[in-house]
Amino acid sequence: MTFLAIQCHEYFGVDLDIMWEIIQTDIPQFKIQIQALLNELSQS
Repeated sequence: MTFLAIQCHEYFGVDLDIMWEIIQTDIPQFKIQIQALLNELSQS
């Protein structure tokens, strides 16, 4: 099951502590990786 599906269909089963950890750690790292890919593509 995807992260989005869990958010949409199992709202009351979501652990808010895990959500906050994802927001604080995973998303910023993902943003850095995406920005690096975009920079690489723009230089090609």
